[in-house]
Amino acid sequence: MSGLRGTVQLDVETHLEWLRQRIQQIDEQLNSQIQRCQSFQQKQTRLKSVPGVGNVVAATLLALLPELGELSTQKISVLVGVAPLNRDSGQMQGKRTIFGGRAAVRQMLYMATLVAVRYNPVIKAFYEHLLKQGKLVS
Repeated sequence: MSGLRGTVQLDVETHLEWLRQRIQQIDEQLNSQIQRCQSFQQKQTRLKSVPGVGNVVAATLLALLPELGELSTQKISVLVGVAPLNRDSGQMQGKRTIFGGRAAVRQMLYMATLVAVRYNPVIKAFYEHLLKQGKLVS
């Protein structure tokens, strides 16, 4: 049995190494594409100047939200799906909620926010302020 376990473990380790190499290749291709476009270079530099925003967040925003920098903050927040919208109909007034938009961008921003709350003092202070005001954390 130990021989089979060793073979399987070796197969898994070999596959993990292949995945690591593939991720590195994709990262290099992505960076190459960004470097070919002056507009993307400028946006990437500006995005990465924010503490907590690294290569993954910047590349995701560049790829999935090309309107960034072209639209107002209100329009971008609706486009991403983070703007609280009314759920009103006739006489009924619903609770303001976020919905719609680009889910992949919203999910990535959520994960980036978790990191920023830990490492970006401005975001951390704002987060703590929201908690003191009674903002629910999900």
